[in-house]
Amino acid sequence: MPGSKSPYVVGLRLLGRRELSETQLRTRLTRRKFTSKEIENAIRQLRNDGSLDDRRTARAFARSEVTLRQRGRIRILSQLEDIGISKEIAVDAVAEVFSDINESDLLNSLLEKRLKQGSPLEDQASLRRLYRYLVTQGFEPSKVAELVFRQRNNHKAFAMKNGDPHSLSD
Repeated sequence: MPGSKSPYVVGLRLLGRRELSETQLRTRLTRRKFTSKEIENAIRQLRNDGSLDDRRTARAFARSEVTLRQRGRIRILSQLEDIGISKEIAVDAVAEVFSDINESDLLNSLLEKRLKQGSPLEDQASLRRLYRYLVTQGFEPSKVAELVFRQRNNHKAFAMKNGDPHSLSD
């Protein structure tokens, strides 16, 4: 056994810092050169005592991605699978987190934030960049297209009202 600490104690310490999926914890214990048998025993013990729970990890991860980073459903699902959460658990966690969230408000909020950061709506290229950004944040392409189209029309109407009939010409 490396050092004087058991994989169980090392696992507890790692989980005390932040929620980890079983896959993430297994990887970190492997990097510390514990044997497969030691890791399996530690994982089993951590699961049994409730310290390791992929469902709890998935919910916490999804919640922080929505509230702190304003990510959409699609991206969060992908990220959960990337950290080793099963598709079934990921889908359940995302559904639970988004049951309390108005996704349209979240998308609008992210759009407003992006526009305040100086993303111009001067031409078709800027609209495509805005669309691509919002889609990569995990929002449904059809909802993003609708929002960007509406934003474009609002911008166009404002520009025409203020004497710029060529703004965002097609």
